[in-house]
Amino acid sequence: MDGETIAAIASAVVSLGAAGVAYRESHIAKAAAQSAEEQVALMRRQVEGEEEHRREDRGPQFAVEGVHINSTSRMGNVTLRQTSGPPLSGITVDVTGDGVHGKMLIEGGTFDVSYEDCFEIGPLAAGGTTDVPFNLEGSSIAKIFLHLNCRSADGTDSWHRSVATTADPFPEVRRRLRE
Repeated sequence: MDGETIAAIASAVVSLGAAGVAYRESHIAKAAAQSAEEQVALMRRQVEGEEEHRREDRGPQFAVEGVHINSTSRMGNVTLRQTSGPPLSGITVDVTGDGVHGKMLIEGGTFDVSYEDCFEIGPLAAGGTTDVPFNLEGSSIAKIFLHLNCRSADGTDSWHRSVATTADPFPEVRRRLRE
């Protein structure tokens, strides 16, 4: 073999080696780019999650201020206070619980009674209160759950909140029995 052939073969081997290294580095670069894309997607999800958390924190908060019951009719109201958050254009409340119904509806002056468990309680702002009507089926102590769908007054946002309380139609009688 002459020198030119050896140089050509050596050059081809070096070129082949360089091509192999370039191929391997392109795979490494591709994997690094894919990893970077995954990190960007993860960061985007984290930012979106943080924004959702901040949005929820800016929403309304509620507290039960009192429960009032007519022990004869077992009709009552939960006084609900908006303790913080933006003004609300409306709140739809869903009243639930064992032996608990929402507001009573009497059709046409007759005793055709039905209950509306999901109804609108109107606008509210921080510091304001509203009464949420309910009816008890029996005379037992009942757990009342109010599930609130709140809409911001500016129409740009909505939140879901839940509040629970206990209703006792005969608190004085039970207190005297314990004494």
